Formats: sequence, structure tokens, C-alpha cells
Amino acid sequence: MRAFLPKRPVVLALLLVCCACVQAQRVVTGLVLDAAGEPVPFAAVQPAGGPGGVGSDLHGRFTLEVPAGVSALRVSCIGYHPVVVQLTTTNDLLVRLNPAVEQLPAVDIRPGVNPAIALIEGAIARRDRNNGPGHRAHRYRSYARTVFTLAVDSALLADTTRIASLAPSDREAVRFAQRQHVLLMESATRCTARPPGQRTEEVLAMRVSGLQDPALLAVAASSRSWSVYDPLIELNERRFPSPIAPGATDRYRYVLEDTLAQAGDTVFIIRFFPRTGARFDGLQGVLGLHAGDLAVHHVTAEPMDQRNGLGMRMRQLHRPVGDTWFPEQVESTLYLNSLQVGSYALVGRVRVDLTDIELDPHLPRAAFRGADLVADRMDIRTDAALWDSLRTVPLDAKDRMTYRTIDSLGRAERLDRTVRGLDALLRGAIPWGPFDLPLDRLIAYNGYEGFRLGLGLRTNARVSRRFSLGGFAAYGFGDAATKFGGELTVRPWSGRDHDLRVAAQRDVAETGGWSFQRPTALLSEEGYRLLYITRMDAVDRWEAAVGVRVMEDLKLWIGTERSDRADRTGYRFATPVGDGITRFDRRFVTGAITFGLRYAPGERTAQLPGRHAVMRAGRPELQVNVWRALDGLWAGEQDLWRVVVQLGDIHRWPVRSLAWRVIAGAADPLAPAPFLFNLRGTATDDLGVGTPWAFETMAPNSFVADRFAALHLRFGLGPVLWRHRLSRPQPMLIASGAVGALDHPERHAGWTFTSPDRGYHEVGLVLDQLLRSGVVGLGVLAALRVGPYATGMLEDDAAVKLTLSLIL
Repeated sequence: MRAFLPKRPVVLALLLVCCACVQAQRVVTGLVLDAAGEPVPFAAVQPAGGPGGVGSDLHGRFTLEVPAGVSALRVSCIGYHPVVVQLTTTNDLLVRLNPAVEQLPAVDIRPGVNPAIALIEGAIARRDRNNGPGHRAHRYRSYARTVFTLAVDSALLADTTRIASLAPSDREAVRFAQRQHVLLMESATRCTARPPGQRTEEVLAMRVSGLQDPALLAVAASSRSWSVYDPLIELNERRFPSPIAPGATDRYRYVLEDTLAQAGDTVFIIRFFPRTGARFDGLQGVLGLHAGDLAVHHVTAEPMDQRNGLGMRMRQLHRPVGDTWFPEQVESTLYLNSLQVGSYALVGRVRVDLTDIELDPHLPRAAFRGADLVADRMDIRTDAALWDSLRTVPLDAKDRMTYRTIDSLGRAERLDRTVRGLDALLRGAIPWGPFDLPLDRLIAYNGYEGFRLGLGLRTNARVSRRFSLGGFAAYGFGDAATKFGGELTVRPWSGRDHDLRVAAQRDVAETGGWSFQRPTALLSEEGYRLLYITRMDAVDRWEAAVGVRVMEDLKLWIGTERSDRADRTGYRFATPVGDGITRFDRRFVTGAITFGLRYAPGERTAQLPGRHAVMRAGRPELQVNVWRALDGLWAGEQDLWRVVVQLGDIHRWPVRSLAWRVIAGAADPLAPAPFLFNLRGTATDDLGVGTPWAFETMAPNSFVADRFAALHLRFGLGPVLWRHRLSRPQPMLIASGAVGALDHPERHAGWTFTSPDRGYHEVGLVLDQLLRSGVVGLGVLAALRVGPYATGMLEDDAAVKLTLSLIL
């Protein structure tokens, strides 16, 4: 034994001192909570009176190596009173912070070098290197926890005297918030991604308080979130320039508030907010930048302009993975101020933990086949063993109480049925047992039929997820005609976007109109164009088509149809038959083959139980329709063809945006007017409503072509005028142009029109949201016809209209 001991006493003494130092150091773990028992993220935990320290994560947890001789820790966080915690023999601490009414100090901007600017510019320069999810192939597992609860001040929850003095309704609401949440949802996923465009995420398990079938909310299980490294952070249809995007130092001000250091590792704490007089939707918050590579260590951000009905706050905590950084914890909070219990609004909080992060794994191409989100194979069990293996944080007493009470309430109130009804309503239908009633079949209005009342009915998933059978009947008061039809849609593979559709109908269709396989959304502004459609044909049609989603962003349709169209407005198509004899037809029977294509790069879809859903449309969006009528096919009497192509996109910047759409079509020059192109004019003598992607100064039915091309531009300037709760004008410059030709105008009788062979042009200005109320915006549009078709008379060339928009 003596042979293994150091020979010199000095060496032995040094070893003993090192051992004593190691033994003297402690590793302390802890949890930082507020008075309500909620975690306090990014709290600074430091040895009292000494250097070093760490920050708590989004769950309020921390781990700190405490040097010898330190007997207390100082814990502080913006918005809370700091506390000093004495260390005891235990290494697990529970720290509670009480909220403080804290006013951030005014920023004194003085000439000289701002040290925060150099740090931010360094972070911007290294943003690609430090943004692991955006530039490196990766794989991870996620656990997400969503809680809806009442926004009760944490200081109030801990003050029994104040609670007792509240009004009865408020007192009951506070006691409810002390006991449980309103809603609790958990989900676990496995995600595989190869930036920029390849990604798939499978939902492994899901549980929702009150629901026996959580698949109804499966889309909410996605761990896809915002990134502070994106140039524009898009949240709830709002776009915020990132504080570390290129050019951010021209939009934001930065203040170096503090540093947090431990073992030579330093994190700079920087506060940011929009510059004075900023005219963009900006964020304010705190950035933590790692000193070594200026990567984002953590971030807290919220809109500078919180809307009355919906407030937001975002938090992220990042950690190094290999030679880059990944978000480890992500939190998004929604303040639903319009939903209140007593005096307290509802607040929703989504917290996602990423674990088992793998960098640059081998990912075969087959790994990315299918939808962005796959949720039709998930586990919906609620047993404790399964969820204990998935959770990163165990349930507390309030969580367990929520599951017990809300699950019982859900069974008693048949909450699953209510959620199914809301899901159907969001997809444009009213559920009625095993049937859905499509909303667009109930009431409509257009310039030809006037008011159209009707009823539609189709089977839903309660009958079968493999097929749906439906029909409709309607009556137009303007044309005094009854319409009806039916359809059968078969989906051979549940949850996959492949379908076979067979339909028959007696209805009306716009003369010279065109449409694509993707229907216009129920509340789309494009729907206003129906007000100006005054020429329609009576159509008896049956059709069959197969739709196949070849890739996530590409779908094809191929089919056949027989159509019998008849004009009711006086139009006749002239056909010379020889010896000065001309035949005039108003009825056209065709048998045709149809082909359709829709390609939208980057489209995000979800494979849900029983159906396939588009979560986010891709762009640019290309749509193609090809129609070929053959003489003799299905007893058709015409040999015609028609092709129409549409390509559109929208480009967004921090303040401005540019949306454009190109439409081009070509048809058989000898085709009757129903198979040509009736350019979309919307000008009338009455006060009208502005319609995107149409001509505001062109009278309806005034320009027809057998080949044409049109371009529409909409350049949004953003809220650059003024901002008020009831008025926030959004100026937009618009321009449209079209050129086309018609080879045989002499073949068309009973309808006066011309072709845009000289080029039709118009420009205009839109002031949207001059008045705002809830989710509706009211504005004004002024447009002027210019170019060869301008008359020089303002009353003929100008159009003034109202604009209606949804504010989301």
C-alpha cells in the first residue's frame, strides 16, 4: 500500500487540498415559482455577493455549482422582488418570488458606442451558423403541454384576505384557479427534418382533458413553432421583424441590461424594443446572447402593440448541440381578453420540450414521404405508465384535479360531440347527427340569381370515413329557377388525399367563367365578385374525376364529364352552314376529358384520422385546368378545347408586402361564348365593394377573348399613417392589366362586348381598415382606368368602392 502513496509530503498535501476543494463544492438544484405556483423562467440564480450564476429554464428549474464558503443564493427576475435563500443541508431548493409592480427605467440615448449594437450585429452575422433547425438535418422527440386557465394575478392567489373581500363571482373564479385549470392537453411527437423544405412529424400520443377521442384536436399536437432566427416571425396572421434579422438595428433599439456568468461562460442580457415612431408591427422583450459565439441562449418577446381581444407572449430557451444551437424549450402564451370568467380573462399557454436531439442523422428520401403531420396512428391511452415515459415534467396536484373533473364533465356533457360540431363548422358545415349541412348551400347572392336559398346534405365520418354521399336543392329568386344535384366521394385510403368523385347536377354557371379545383374559402374577399356576375348559363352536367396527391405540395385530377349548357340571356352563336344560311345556337352539348393540377411548394398538410387537411398553403401557387371536348364522346356535339393557368404569390417584408397573380387562358377560336373567357369586370353605377384579383373599373361582361393574359399587383405599404383602436389605415397600391384577342367576333350575337387587344390598364389606391370593429375592417378604394380604353371622362374612368376585410 505504501508503494502507491506519493513519496514527497508536498505532493500529498496538494492532493489533500484538491480533494477538500472538490468536496467543499456543492451542486444545488431547485425550482423557482411565483406566488401562484407557476414556474418563473430565466430567473437569475447567483451566489449571494459573489460572481457566477445560472438562469432558470421555462419550467423554473435550475442547477448551480456552489463554491465553498457560499451560504446563500440570490434569486432575481424582472417583474419580481429578489430574494436571498439560505442554503441548508438539502441540495433541492424551492424558491418563491413575489411579483413587483416594476416600471422599466427610461432609456437615455446618448452619443457614443452602444455595446449592445456590436453584440446584436455579431448575432446577426452568425445567425445561419447558430440556427441549427433552419440549416441542419435533425431529429428529435417533443413533449408539449397546453394549459388554459384564468389570468389571476399571482399575488392575489397568495393573499387570502384579498380573496375573501372579492365579489362572490370573482371569489369563486379565483378559488377555481387555485384548484385546477380550465383545460389541459398533452402530446408527444417524433420529428424528422432536412431544411429547408423536408419535414415530417408523427404524433405518438395525445391526451386532452374532457375528450375521449383527442384526435379531434390532433393538429394542435405539432411542435412546429416560431423561430427568432426567421427574418419575419409570423404569429396569428401578424408579422413581426425579428430583433436579430438583417437590418434589425435600424428598426429596434437595444440596451445591455446585465450579464450572467458561470465557469467562464457569459450570457449577455439585452432588452430590445422598436425605435420611436416605428411604423411596423414590432416586438419588445429580452434577448440572452451567449458570449462565445453570440448565439441566442434565451429570448422573451411580445408585441409592442397588444390587441385588445388577443395578447401574446413568446419565450424560448436554446442549448448547444454539436457545433450549433437548438431550441430546447419553447413557450407561447395567448391572452384571450374577450373570454372572461367574472373579471378574469382566459389565458392559454403552450410549452414544448425537445429531447433526444440528433444532428445530421442519416435520413433517406423515404423518410419524408407523406404529410407534414401524421396523426392517424397515435396512441390515445391515458394510463399512467405510458405518459410517465413521455413527460419531461410530472403532473402536479392541479393537473391531476383538472383531468379528474374535466374528464367527468366531458363525459356528462358529451364534449366530444361539441368539438366535432365546431370542427365541422370551421370546415364550412353544420353537423346534424350523421350528416353535415354545408353553409354555402344555405344562402347565397349573385347578380344573376339574386338571393339563392337552398339546403345541402352530406354524410360525415359517423357514417363512414371511406366515402361521403350528398345532395343539394336551391331556388334563385332572380332567375326563378330550381337547382338540384348530388355527389358521391370515395376515399380508398383513410387519411390520404386520394379520392374518386362522381356528381350530377342541374344548376347555373357563369358564361365564360373559370374556376380551379381548390374552392374559394367561405369568407374570402374574392367571393365579393359574385355580386357582379350577371350572365349565367343553365347547365345539366354529370362528371367523374380521380384526384391523386402525388407529393405533399402537388395534386392532380383527371376526369370526364357530359354537359348540356343553355343560354337564357339572349346570346346566340352563329354558325354559317352555306349558301348565306346561318344557324344560331343557344344550347351546347359537350362530352369532355378534364385535367387539373395544383402545385404549391412548401405546403403543409396533416394526415388526420379519416381525412387529409391543409394546415398552411404553399407558395407560389400554380393551378392549371385543361378541358378537351370531343365530338361524339358521351353524345357530345362539339369538338373544342380550353386551357387556363394561374400563378400567384405574396412576398412579405417587415412593413410592406407585394401580392401578384398572373392568369392566362386560351380556347378554341371557334368556340361559343360559354367556352371563351369573360374578363372579370366589377364596375357598376352603384356603390360597390372592392374585389381582389378583378378589374375595378371594367364593366361586367364588356370584354371577352379566346386568348388572354392578365396581371394583378397589390403593393401594401403597411400601417404608415396612424394607429388607433378604431382606425388603422393600411394603404395599398393596386394595378391591373390585361391583353387578349378574339378571332371571330362575328360569330357572337345578342351580346355586345369587345376584346382587350389594345391592352386594358387600371391603377388605384386602397385605404383598408379606416374603421375597425372586432374582426371586421371597413375601408375605401379608388381606381382609375388608364391607357387605350380610357375615355378621358372621370365619371367613366374612375371607380370608388368600399372594402371589407377580416382582421385576424
